Amino acid sequence: MRKVVIFGDSNTFGRIPGTSDGRYPYEMRWTTLLQNMLGDDWTVSPEGFPGRTILSLESDPADKDGPGSFLPVLERNAPFDYLLIMLGSNDFKTRFHVTPEMTLEGMRYYIDSWRQFTDGMKSELIILSPPVFQPYIPEKAAYFENATEKMTRFNTLLRELTEKENVPFLDTSSAKVDRADGIHLSPESQKIIAILVRDLLLHHD
Repeated sequence: MRKVVIFGDSNTFGRIPGTSDGRYPYEMRWTTLLQNMLGDDWTVSPEGFPGRTILSLESDPADKDGPGSFLPVLERNAPFDYLLIMLGSNDFKTRFHVTPEMTLEGMRYYIDSWRQFTDGMKSELIILSPPVFQPYIPEKAAYFENATEKMTRFNTLLRELTEKENVPFLDTSSAKVDRADGIHLSPESQKIIAILVRDLLLHHD
């Protein structure tokens, strides 16, 4: 039995685009689709929380704080064979005033912490690029000012970082955000990400 832990935000949680509290039914979430694709020899443990950031930008509730919630997630899921991280969308909200470079430095914490936590454990870290915000809705565009450019830059830097750190990187750009809000994944994109992750996991296994 192989175990996959997925540490993410609302796009791992399954937020329905255009809603503030809607959640896709269990069977529609990409994490569930992934479980079904991998089969009974695998266990997929989704650890997504809406609003979670790479940097320590919010702590109410505590699960929004990526660094603060990271080790508790690892502890309650250990041992695990794979850890997937898909974060970054929320860091680029206008009110946080962070740059791609600042956010990239934050990602180093997760790589270092995973290595320390899994010392002696057979485990692999895989980092996914977060879906890039699209300014389809004027109100959301103001909420995520210049986020499209920042996230595109961040994903480029993220790929470079993973190459230097010898950590697998998965480009999720083929999974588009929904036009209902420009942030969250459509039902079609749920399937795309599940397929991308399945293929990568089976390739590495």
